[in-house]
Amino acid sequence: MKQIFLCSALCSALASCLLLPGCCEPSKPAVPKEKMKGLVVINVLDKDMHDDCRIKGSINIPLEELERAKAEIDPSAEIVVYCSNYMCTASDYARKQLLEMGFANVHAYEAGIAGWYQAKKPVEGPCKEAYLGMQVAPPEKPAVGEISTQELAEKMAIATE
Repeated sequence: MKQIFLCSALCSALASCLLLPGCCEPSKPAVPKEKMKGLVVINVLDKDMHDDCRIKGSINIPLEELERAKAEIDPSAEIVVYCSNYMCTASDYARKQLLEMGFANVHAYEAGIAGWYQAKKPVEGPCKEAYLGMQVAPPEKPAVGEISTQELAEKMAIATE
């Protein structure tokens, strides 16, 4: 008896599926997403930190997921990576990793979101984390591949003071 009921239910479900438009059409292959080109600004902090405060228009690819960049970003793109501030080493590490992946035009914004926030540049998010107000002096000598707040603002076509 259970087998007849199960068969009847399955046939009924199949019949109703046949009546729905597009139900029995073969599925189309997924259209590949176009890779990002031009200037791509990447926050390499974890999602919670990114959601709190980020450079307006930047994307989040946490350091642990940096391999995603190969699938999402065109190799010819200009990439700027940033983390929290000068005390954080994630942006320089991410820059080196992206260069190893074959991206040729990669910069690290070492001042991070704290430097951007303190310079009163456009941000998104509530910006409540305490580190955003911490004054951290930059190193005497800029790191290789480092970009300044002014240079990044110019690249993003943001008015500089």
